[in-house]
Amino acid sequence: TLPPITNAPKLENLVLWGNKFSGNIPSSISNASMLKNLDLGDNLFSGPIPKTLGNLRHFEVLRIINNNLITGFAIDHEWIFLSYLANCRHLRRIVVSGNPLSDVLPTYIGNLSKSLQYFSAKNCELKGYIPMEIDILEIDLSSNHLHNLHAIDVGNLRSLLKLNLSRNLLTGDILSTFRVFKLWCHLIY
Repeated sequence: TLPPITNAPKLENLVLWGNKFSGNIPSSISNASMLKNLDLGDNLFSGPIPKTLGNLRHFEVLRIINNNLITGFAIDHEWIFLSYLANCRHLRRIVVSGNPLSDVLPTYIGNLSKSLQYFSAKNCELKGYIPMEIDILEIDLSSNHLHNLHAIDVGNLRSLLKLNLSRNLLTGDILSTFRVFKLWCHLIY
């Protein structure tokens, strides 16, 4: 178990990747008020992603891949932690791949920092559609259960450079869905 962080006001990088930490990510993580980079990938963490991450004003990178984390409590029905991360104005990368987060991506994903460049929720048991509000440079939603591209007008995603939707349940005429997509973009499907 990761012990509570009670006093680490100058800590900028916390990298505990590839260990055997288990239990919840402590909500006291926000006591490291200067934290920019949090990498807890490839551990055994479980439970909800703490909403206190949204208190980290200097936060740039969240990497919590391959754990057993969930979006929140069942009554939330959405990725509630993302709404708290909207407070993190410097956030550039969110990598939550390999966690059983399930459900559908919420529309408020568009409220995340304008500095967000990369979002990866690969192999997270996502269902349903891709919200049209998601306009990030690079998005990896591969290996999920997504089935609807019709709710998204890719031509309006002006920032998008790379979109990975491989290994989903997509069907239909994908080229007509991407009819206005800029030719210089990388499309993986």
